[in-house]
Amino acid sequence: MITRTNRKITTEASLDQNQWSSVSAVSPTVAGPGTVMDYSGIFKFAYRMISDRNLYGALAFAETAESLRLNIQVLQVGQQDRVVGVTSSGDLLLALLASSPESVIGFDSNSAQTVLAHLKAAAISTLSVENYLQFMGLVETDPQSRVATFNQISRDMPSFARQDMLNKLKLLEEGILNQGMTHLIIQVLAAMLARIMSQETLTLFLGNWGTDEDRLHKLQQLVNKWPIRYFLQPLLKAAAPCLKWFFFPHRFCRISSRPDEIIADFFHTFQDLLVQGVRANPVLCRSAVGHIHPEWWQYLYNDHTFQQIRNNLSRLSLDTEDLLSGLKRISDGWATRVYLSNVPDYLSEEQLYQLVQELQRATAPGARIVYCSMYDQDLLHTLGSPLPANELRALQETDNVFIYPIIMVRKKGAL
Repeated sequence: MITRTNRKITTEASLDQNQWSSVSAVSPTVAGPGTVMDYSGIFKFAYRMISDRNLYGALAFAETAESLRLNIQVLQVGQQDRVVGVTSSGDLLLALLASSPESVIGFDSNSAQTVLAHLKAAAISTLSVENYLQFMGLVETDPQSRVATFNQISRDMPSFARQDMLNKLKLLEEGILNQGMTHLIIQVLAAMLARIMSQETLTLFLGNWGTDEDRLHKLQQLVNKWPIRYFLQPLLKAAAPCLKWFFFPHRFCRISSRPDEIIADFFHTFQDLLVQGVRANPVLCRSAVGHIHPEWWQYLYNDHTFQQIRNNLSRLSLDTEDLLSGLKRISDGWATRVYLSNVPDYLSEEQLYQLVQELQRATAPGARIVYCSMYDQDLLHTLGSPLPANELRALQETDNVFIYPIIMVRKKGAL
């Protein structure tokens, strides 16, 4: 089990500047703290909260909120593998196609995520990497050209997905990868922090200079300042029982005190995330700074990977259905690789039991099952056996997102 307390903090902030993309998000300011201070995300966030009536909205994840590198390396997908996973943004499942597996099946109870994955698949099947980034919103272009591109590629989408996107042309015009609620939340928080930090402190936490030790020292200084120590932290602690329903509007709140702890002890919970520097974190790097992290170039946004994905798109199947229900339709012993994301967090004890039973039935001997959790315990401890401790320690070095306290890899039977 990989936990936050035993993970070594590693940073990529020292990467050669040539490795960083000059490609920017659709924002009038795209470099350094200027991007962080872009307040347009606040207005988009407020509009989406009103229109979707949910923090995570209709489109929760436009891009992956986990490490592509970590998941790809631990799943170890090969040509004989049959993959079952949570669709979410679609990024991981699409990236796995580059390994030419026998089949990849994605389930997601949120139809917006299924539609987005279909849109990405259709775009990859037709567009170059450069045109894909323009269409999706990672590179500035004329909004109407995105609509024209959609009309060109949508013939490769299922009719229900095409119709759904026709009803969301505004999101397409503005670049759909800039419209996920997770992306907007990070933009809002980054803009607020940029407002209260000095330029020197801001660039330190961005990862433009300094070491992990410098950021940890500065974080401890900030937390001990009286406005945070005697006002903000007590406020978060007192308001946590109410705020948790805003930040975690799902079953996770009903069965665990963990959401309260996350909010009440925010600076400690996310210490690793803050200390490594924004630029070293693929998720924060894109949403807060407007740069594509080298990891995303390596595992997704490159010509070779796009061609491999394009060659294997016929092996991808996407269904709007919760993972537990979807697994029940999988044949006995069919799946050799399973990606759960943090789905176990959302399940009741009875549902967790059913999930373990279905995974035992639907997976082949030697199957790898990967999942993460906001809990400080392994929710699926009765499933198979964990990887050897030395392998888990080696995997610690690959996580650079630092959101989940637990990242777990289990296997069924002997490999």
